[in-house]
Amino acid sequence: MKVSIVVPGHLKNFVKDGVKEYVKRIGRFCEINLHQVKKGGDVNTIDSSKILNQESKNILSHVRDSDYVILLDRKGQEFGSREFASFLEEQFLTRSHLVFVIGGALGTSDAVKKRANIVISLSKMTFTHQMSVLILLEQLFRAFKIIRNQKYHY
Repeated sequence: MKVSIVVPGHLKNFVKDGVKEYVKRIGRFCEINLHQVKKGGDVNTIDSSKILNQESKNILSHVRDSDYVILLDRKGQEFGSREFASFLEEQFLTRSHLVFVIGGALGTSDAVKKRANIVISLSKMTFTHQMSVLILLEQLFRAFKIIRNQKYHY
């Protein structure tokens, strides 16, 4: 089992420690990679469509034809933690690599949306892509604990 997370931009220091901790914890259950791709440009100086197109290319360069792509978007399907665990368990029965895509400040392009096999939401609330990475990692860790019937809270 392999999980990748692709996100535009570099993580800020206040998020890095949490991300590092959850990547370590998840590493006991599967191979996990975080790909921080170059942003498409500065929203103050470059047209938003050009930024989305560039970010799309950068994101999709980390996606293979055989990958199952899960796009995070606030308009996507919502799961409870147990439902998310069941969804992951089901995917891992037939797939070897899940790729989670988190859009940048402008969201994602139509090309990325078309490539996605499913669109899910972490919440009806809007989060920065920085926080979305951390929340997703925590939910992945929780899901693996649920799948293995292990306690999460000690």
